Amino acid sequence: MITLQRFTHHHSSRMKGVVFLICFVFAGFDLLAQTQSGIKAVLSELTDNSDPSKGSVTIRQDPRIEELMEKRKDIQPPASHHSSTIGSFTTNVRSGTGYRVQVFSSNAQRQAKDQAYAVQSKIKNKFPQLPVYVSYTSPFWKVRIGDCQTMEEAQQLRVNVKKAFPEFQQETYVVRDKIFLPAY
Repeated sequence: MITLQRFTHHHSSRMKGVVFLICFVFAGFDLLAQTQSGIKAVLSELTDNSDPSKGSVTIRQDPRIEELMEKRKDIQPPASHHSSTIGSFTTNVRSGTGYRVQVFSSNAQRQAKDQAYAVQSKIKNKFPQLPVYVSYTSPFWKVRIGDCQTMEEAQQLRVNVKKAFPEFQQETYVVRDKIFLPAY
Protein backbone atom coordinates (compact mmCIF):
# COMPACT_ATOMS: atom_id res chain seq x y z
CA MET A 1 0.00 0.00 0.00
CA ILE A 2 2.83 2.43 0.86
CA THR A 3 4.57 1.74 -2.44
CA LEU A 4 1.38 2.48 -4.38
CA GLN A 5 1.01 5.87 -2.64
CA ARG A 6 4.64 6.77 -3.36
CA PHE A 7 4.21 5.68 -6.98
CA THR A 8 1.03 7.76 -7.39
CA HIS A 9 2.58 10.80 -5.66
CA HIS A 10 5.74 10.58 -7.80
CA HIS A 11 3.78 10.40 -11.08
CA SER A 12 1.37 13.13 -9.94
CA SER A 13 4.21 15.64 -9.40
CA ARG A 14 5.81 14.61 -12.69
CA MET A 15 2.47 15.12 -14.46
CA LYS A 16 2.19 18.62 -12.93
CA GLY A 17 5.62 19.41 -14.35
CA VAL A 18 4.59 18.24 -17.82
CA VAL A 19 1.38 20.31 -17.69
CA PHE A 20 3.39 23.37 -16.57
CA LEU A 21 5.85 22.86 -19.43
CA ILE A 22 3.04 22.62 -21.99
CA CYS A 23 1.40 25.80 -20.65
CA PHE A 24 4.77 27.59 -20.73
CA VAL A 25 5.38 26.61 -24.36
CA PHE A 26 1.91 27.74 -25.49
CA ALA A 27 2.29 31.03 -23.61
CA GLY A 28 5.60 31.56 -25.47
CA PHE A 29 3.90 31.00 -28.83
CA ASP A 30 1.20 33.52 -27.90
CA LEU A 31 3.83 36.10 -26.88
CA LEU A 32 5.77 35.52 -30.11
CA ALA A 33 2.63 36.03 -32.18
CA GLN A 34 1.89 39.29 -30.37
CA THR A 35 5.46 40.52 -30.92
CA GLN A 36 5.34 39.68 -34.62
CA SER A 37 2.15 41.70 -35.11
CA GLY A 38 4.32 44.77 -34.61
CA ILE A 39 4.00 48.21 -33.14
CA LYS A 40 2.41 49.67 -36.27
CA ALA A 41 -0.55 47.30 -35.98
CA VAL A 42 -1.07 48.31 -32.35
CA LEU A 43 -0.91 52.01 -33.21
CA SER A 44 -3.24 51.49 -36.13
CA GLU A 45 -5.77 49.74 -33.90
CA LEU A 46 -5.49 52.41 -31.20
CA THR A 47 -6.04 55.27 -33.61
CA ASP A 48 -8.87 53.58 -35.56
CA ASN A 49 -11.96 55.76 -35.01
CA SER A 50 -14.31 53.79 -37.28
CA ASP A 51 -16.26 52.07 -34.48
CA PRO A 52 -17.79 54.65 -32.09
CA SER A 53 -18.59 51.95 -29.49
CA LYS A 54 -14.86 51.43 -28.94
CA GLY A 55 -12.61 53.97 -27.30
CA SER A 56 -10.08 55.76 -29.44
CA VAL A 57 -6.67 57.30 -29.05
CA THR A 58 -5.60 60.43 -30.87
CA ILE A 59 -1.88 61.01 -31.15
CA ARG A 60 -0.93 64.66 -31.35
CA GLN A 61 2.64 65.75 -31.93
CA ASP A 62 3.88 69.17 -31.02
CA PRO A 63 5.20 70.84 -34.22
CA ARG A 64 8.34 71.83 -32.32
CA ILE A 65 9.42 68.17 -32.24
CA GLU A 66 10.13 68.26 -35.96
CA GLU A 67 12.08 71.49 -35.48
CA LEU A 68 14.17 69.83 -32.76
CA MET A 69 14.79 66.82 -34.99
CA GLU A 70 15.97 69.17 -37.73
CA LYS A 71 18.42 70.83 -35.34
CA ARG A 72 19.54 67.50 -33.88
CA LYS A 73 20.46 65.96 -37.25
CA ASP A 74 23.61 68.08 -37.53
CA ILE A 75 24.62 67.31 -33.94
CA GLN A 76 24.32 63.52 -33.98
CA PRO A 77 23.18 61.86 -37.20
CA PRO A 78 21.83 58.31 -37.04
CA ALA A 79 24.60 55.67 -36.96
CA SER A 80 23.90 53.88 -40.21
CA HIS A 81 24.96 53.52 -43.82
CA HIS A 82 21.66 54.22 -45.54
CA SER A 83 19.12 56.91 -46.22
CA SER A 84 17.21 57.72 -43.08
CA THR A 85 13.96 59.65 -43.02
CA ILE A 86 13.14 61.53 -39.85
CA GLY A 87 10.16 63.84 -39.99
CA SER A 88 10.26 65.60 -43.32
CA PHE A 89 14.01 65.42 -43.98
CA THR A 90 16.30 62.68 -45.27
CA THR A 91 19.96 62.23 -44.44
CA ASN A 92 22.58 60.04 -46.08
CA VAL A 93 25.22 58.95 -43.61
CA ARG A 94 27.63 56.12 -43.16
CA SER A 95 29.80 55.26 -40.21
CA GLY A 96 33.33 54.01 -39.88
CA THR A 97 36.30 53.99 -37.57
CA GLY A 98 38.18 57.22 -37.05
CA TYR A 99 39.12 59.70 -34.34
CA ARG A 100 37.46 62.23 -32.09
CA VAL A 101 38.81 64.67 -29.54
CA GLN A 102 37.58 64.02 -26.02
CA VAL A 103 37.24 67.25 -24.08
CA PHE A 104 35.34 66.08 -21.00
CA SER A 105 34.90 62.95 -18.91
CA SER A 106 33.46 62.68 -15.42
CA ASN A 107 31.81 60.19 -13.14
CA ALA A 108 30.74 62.72 -10.50
CA GLN A 109 27.22 61.40 -9.89
CA ARG A 110 25.41 64.63 -9.17
CA GLN A 111 27.00 67.09 -11.62
CA ALA A 112 28.56 65.13 -14.50
CA LYS A 113 25.52 65.14 -16.78
CA ASP A 114 24.92 68.89 -16.39
CA GLN A 115 28.62 69.59 -16.85
CA ALA A 116 28.75 67.48 -20.03
CA TYR A 117 25.85 69.37 -21.60
CA ALA A 118 27.33 72.71 -20.50
CA VAL A 119 30.60 71.78 -22.25
CA GLN A 120 28.65 70.74 -25.35
CA SER A 121 26.81 74.07 -25.40
CA LYS A 122 30.03 76.05 -24.92
CA ILE A 123 31.71 74.28 -27.84
CA LYS A 124 28.65 74.60 -30.12
CA ASN A 125 28.52 78.35 -29.42
CA LYS A 126 32.16 78.81 -30.47
CA PHE A 127 32.22 76.21 -33.30
CA PRO A 128 28.62 75.72 -34.55
CA GLN A 129 29.72 73.62 -37.55
CA LEU A 130 31.63 71.13 -35.37
CA PRO A 131 29.77 67.94 -34.39
CA VAL A 132 29.70 67.52 -30.59
CA TYR A 133 28.73 64.18 -29.05
CA VAL A 134 27.64 63.70 -25.44
CA SER A 135 27.59 60.08 -24.30
CA TYR A 136 27.03 58.13 -21.13
CA THR A 137 28.71 54.81 -20.49
CA SER A 138 28.20 53.95 -16.85
CA PRO A 139 29.56 55.59 -14.78
CA PHE A 140 31.14 58.18 -17.14
CA TRP A 141 29.66 61.15 -19.01
CA LYS A 142 31.88 62.09 -21.94
CA VAL A 143 31.99 64.87 -24.51
CA ARG A 144 33.76 64.15 -27.78
CA ILE A 145 34.02 66.34 -30.84
CA GLY A 146 34.69 65.92 -34.52
CA ASP A 147 34.56 63.13 -37.05
CA CYS A 148 38.22 62.90 -38.08
CA GLN A 149 39.30 60.25 -40.53
CA THR A 150 43.03 60.57 -39.74
CA MET A 151 45.07 60.97 -36.57
CA GLU A 152 46.67 64.12 -38.02
CA GLU A 153 43.28 65.73 -38.58
CA ALA A 154 42.28 64.89 -34.99
CA GLN A 155 45.56 66.24 -33.58
CA GLN A 156 45.01 69.54 -35.42
CA LEU A 157 41.46 69.74 -34.07
CA ARG A 158 42.84 69.09 -30.57
CA VAL A 159 45.32 71.97 -30.94
CA ASN A 160 42.55 74.33 -32.12
CA VAL A 161 40.24 73.33 -29.26
CA LYS A 162 42.98 73.79 -26.66
CA LYS A 163 43.66 77.28 -28.03
CA ALA A 164 39.97 78.21 -27.94
CA PHE A 165 39.32 76.60 -24.55
CA PRO A 166 42.42 76.66 -22.32
CA GLU A 167 40.32 75.30 -19.43
CA PHE A 168 40.10 71.95 -21.30
CA GLN A 169 43.92 71.72 -21.46
CA GLN A 170 44.25 68.76 -19.04
CA GLU A 171 41.37 66.61 -20.33
CA THR A 172 41.74 67.07 -24.08
CA TYR A 173 43.11 64.12 -26.02
CA VAL A 174 42.50 62.14 -29.21
CA VAL A 175 40.52 58.88 -28.99
CA ARG A 176 39.76 56.22 -31.55
CA ASP A 177 36.00 56.07 -32.05
CA LYS A 178 33.19 55.21 -34.44
CA ILE A 179 32.65 58.31 -36.57
CA PHE A 180 30.17 59.52 -39.16
CA LEU A 181 31.64 59.81 -42.64
CA PRO A 182 30.43 62.10 -45.43
CA ALA A 183 27.95 60.44 -47.79
CA TYR A 184 29.09 59.91 -51.36
